[in-house]
Formats: sequence, C-alpha cells, structure tokens
Amino acid sequence: MSDKKIIKYEKIISHKNISEFKRKFVFKKKIRLYEKKNVVGIYSFLSKYYGKKDLSKFKNLKFVLSPTTGLNHLDLNYLKKKKIKLFSLDVSHKEIRNITSTAELSITMILNSIRNIYKILSDTKNFKFSRYKYKFQQFRNYTVGIIGYGRIGKKVNKYVKILDFKTKIYDPNLQKNRYNFNKIISECDILTLHCPYKGKQILNKKNFIFLKKDIRIVNTSRGELIDEKNLYLFLKNNPESQYWTDVLTNEQSRINVKKKDKNFRKLNKLRNFFITPHIGGASIDAMQIVEKYIFTKLKHAIK
Repeated sequence: MSDKKIIKYEKIISHKNISEFKRKFVFKKKIRLYEKKNVVGIYSFLSKYYGKKDLSKFKNLKFVLSPTTGLNHLDLNYLKKKKIKLFSLDVSHKEIRNITSTAELSITMILNSIRNIYKILSDTKNFKFSRYKYKFQQFRNYTVGIIGYGRIGKKVNKYVKILDFKTKIYDPNLQKNRYNFNKIISECDILTLHCPYKGKQILNKKNFIFLKKDIRIVNTSRGELIDEKNLYLFLKNNPESQYWTDVLTNEQSRINVKKKDKNFRKLNKLRNFFITPHIGGASIDAMQIVEKYIFTKLKHAIK
C-alpha cells in the first residue's frame, strides 16, 4: 500500500467519479512526508495555490487535475518546464458551455444590489419596517455594462435582457480602444466582470474616475482584474457605490490569512463592500459535471 500511486485531492464531490481509479491510485487529502515520493497526481479545486515550492515537493508528479477555466492558482511555467500534464476545463465542450451557476450568481448580486434586500432584511430583523428608506427604480432604467463576452458574459447578457435591463458590452480580448471602454463604463449603472486575467487590471486608478458615484460593480471572474487598493479609496469616497465580489487578488495565497491581511480588513469594514467565498461555480450539480469531465479526460489519457 505504501508504494501505491497517490492522487492528492482537496475535495471529491462524488466518489462514483473516482471508483474506477481506485485499483490504480490511492486518493488522499493529507500526505505524509514518506508518501510524497508516491504522489503522481494532484486534484485541485481552487482551495490552494500550487506554486513551484509546493509542486517541487512531489518529485514523481505526472499530472494535475483542475476542474476550472481559470488557472491562476497553478504555476503553469513550472508544470510546462517539468512536463507535468494539466487537465482542465474546455469551455467549448457542450456540457461545460451549458453550466450557468456563475452567471446566476452575477445576476443574484445585481438584483440584490438594486433592491437592497440584504439591508432590508437586516432592518426587519431589528423590527424596523420602512417602504421608502431605500431608493430604487425598475430594471429598465438601469444600464448594465458586461465586461467580457465569453461563455459567462453571454449568459449574463441573456438574463439581464430578459429582465429588461439595457446593456453595453465590452470585450478586452476583441476591442483595444481604451477610450471606448472609459466611455462605456461612464454610462453604466452596473458593471459585471466576466473576462480572464491576462496580467492586466480592468479597473484601476486611471479609470475609476470615469465611474458613476453610485455604480454597482459585480466581479465573479478574478480578483486580479481590480486594483484593490484604489477600489478601497473609491468605495470609501463614494458611499453610494457598491462592490460585490466572489473573488480576491491572490485568493488562494490569502485564503487562510484574510484576518491578518490589512487591505482586505480595510475593504471588509466598508458597508458598501460585499464578498462571497468563491461560490460562483459551487452548485452541486455543476461541480459534479466538471468533476466527471476531468476524470473522464484522465481515463482517456491513461488508456
């Protein structure tokens, strides 16, 4: 048993998906020192950042499984250098293309930000009942800026149009004119981010100045798309604005130290900053689909 090949994992949604591998591999969450030489695979579900320091501990590592579209929780240069095979999601695949859970979270955040449900529920729990405390309009009076028009951005656009919002679309992978981007964001009441992080921030010190003072920003994509230090200043100086996010910069590295992270503590104290623990793709049915997909890819590769 001690010499059997090991797949280190963070979370398994359905053990049916790994049943046929159990003759060949042992699946373990915690790896003892003497077992590291037997680890041939890692199954990463976004809970940890795997950099060179972590990956190099496993001298016989052959593959990494990641049921995600974004891969900034992995040191891709190290994987490439060591010829470690990476299995991740192919967004062109029909089953993956039809997953809607992250788009649904974006819509939930947009609607919550407009109708202030979180504030109203807090008030009524304290026996404060007022119909007119929070001002809002019907959906058709709001313009939603969709930044990134891939799989998720297209779904969000479909949903908000059904609800009668006006929309403006900007895709940084297709459009290079930053003037158009600044013009678009200046005209939006709501911005929702749906693009991958490729080393450049979407919102930073230079373009925060174009935003409306009561803007709602929704980010279910990547924390790195936002300049968080200047985000703090913007939210502090514009209390009518709101930032709703499911992600943070360097999320996996910071996940266990958020209470000690000065910038996060400052953000989290603001009444117009709201964060969820990366639950966008965490619906049970979606996770079962992506897990099955990843282990099917592994099965074909082994064959």
